[in-house]
Amino acid sequence: AAESGGPPAPAGDGNAAKGNGQPVEFDHAINYVTTIKKRFSEDPDTYKTFLEILHTYQKEQRSIKEVLDQVSELFAEHPDLLKEFTYFLPDAVQEQAKERLQRAAQEAEMRLRNNQTARGGGKQRKRPSGPSRRQSTAAAAAASAQPGAP
Repeated sequence: AAESGGPPAPAGDGNAAKGNGQPVEFDHAINYVTTIKKRFSEDPDTYKTFLEILHTYQKEQRSIKEVLDQVSELFAEHPDLLKEFTYFLPDAVQEQAKERLQRAAQEAEMRLRNNQTARGGGKQRKRPSGPSRRQSTAAAAAASAQPGAP
């Protein structure tokens, strides 16, 4: 959801650009942020909190550890969002953070399965893993989604 003036350029790693001149990585980040906005349409505070976490990280007011702690807590019941968030992490923390978020996602999946079993529901569908991405791209995508927007 780019606003007039366009989103800030992501700090990409040379990924191929699409026809519109933006890296595929940026499009993935926009899709991820859009997924979060739609998922929490009935709970806009969660979406706004996620944007705030990314904005303060981008301004270097939050460490990556704080970001991981807060995102893990915010999406504790959404394993797919936790797993996908790992795509946007900086290379320097990629492996350690990926393990941590994967653990949080597995715990969330177990809670969901237990809740579904208790209600007689079906199996949880897992999303496939993809290549690693950079946190700065998610932050850039979030920056294009104005925090005050509904």
